[in-house]
Amino acid sequence: MKTQIFGPTKNGSKTNKQTTNKKNSLASKNGQRTLKGGIIGAGVVGEATARLLKYLGCEVYLNDIKDISHFEEEGFHVRSDYRINETDFTMLVLPTPTVRAGLGGRTDLRVLEDVTENLGRQLKDHNQYHRFVIRSTVPPGTTRELGERLGTISGKEIGRDYGMCMIPEFLRAHSANEDALKPSVTVIGASDGKSAKPFVKLYGNLNAPIQIGTLEEAEMLKYIHNIANATKISFWNEVNDICKIFGVDFRKVAETVTQTAESMTRPAYGTKGGWPYGGTCLPKDSQSMFRELRRRGYTPRVLEAVIKVNDEMNGRVEKFVRSNGVYQDGLDVQAAESLLNENDHATFDNLRILRGAR
Repeated sequence: MKTQIFGPTKNGSKTNKQTTNKKNSLASKNGQRTLKGGIIGAGVVGEATARLLKYLGCEVYLNDIKDISHFEEEGFHVRSDYRINETDFTMLVLPTPTVRAGLGGRTDLRVLEDVTENLGRQLKDHNQYHRFVIRSTVPPGTTRELGERLGTISGKEIGRDYGMCMIPEFLRAHSANEDALKPSVTVIGASDGKSAKPFVKLYGNLNAPIQIGTLEEAEMLKYIHNIANATKISFWNEVNDICKIFGVDFRKVAETVTQTAESMTRPAYGTKGGWPYGGTCLPKDSQSMFRELRRRGYTPRVLEAVIKVNDEMNGRVEKFVRSNGVYQDGLDVQAAESLLNENDHATFDNLRILRGAR
């Protein structure tokens, strides 16, 4: 993933909830022209985003289907009929629910698509460059498709007349306003550099790095962020079941493993991707525990999936190396051997096959 990392600006400082009501904005303090930003969708994320933009010095225009007139008392502009000619950029913070829970579900983009239709008609008669920002969680490729739809409706050209950005949020529902002001990182996916530029300057006032990428990278980041959390919760739920089967104190196990397992103490452990785990312990112990649990009448679904994915990855690596000595993504044999040597979880079999291919 090709990205640029920008640190906080010289004026960047940690923020807190109390700072949102300061009369003198950061933008005006830095001598910058006040940006006018529109937000369509004033739910939990929309409200937190509005307060963040206001703190960063923007003049904020809010729109929602429900009555949000109370925001006017806090200095926000409330519009029942949102018009892009009042703003420099428009953020879409709209619901994208999953229709039907479970593996048969799909993302419902109808609200987002309907609003895009309206914005496209407005863009047709708009003579200023306008930036559209998706904040909703959407499948990779959606923001680009919405951008193309805007062009089809308006007859305008993306990159020349308007731009698209995807700025995902990593907020918790119970502390969204506080989280918005204290991000660990800000991710900005953009269709082009011109679209991203004002947001890099704007978010640069926060005490957090900024990661720039493509629209699809930003969309994917949000999904993986949530899936990683969901996977960890499901894993520990299964461990809880396993501990009960063996009559073991789950809390003691969990508290200790979070201090001993490298995947817990080193966040980047196992995140290189493209290579299976191996060595002496990981395959042996995962398979041994799986067989023992099955013998006791319990099927650990998470552990079963872990073993299956690793077996498939082993087969893929062996196939690619045996065929031409080059990994699928263009990694040559020498580089691949170096990578395997760096990983204490790399399989001995793959290292042997790799050396044989040379």
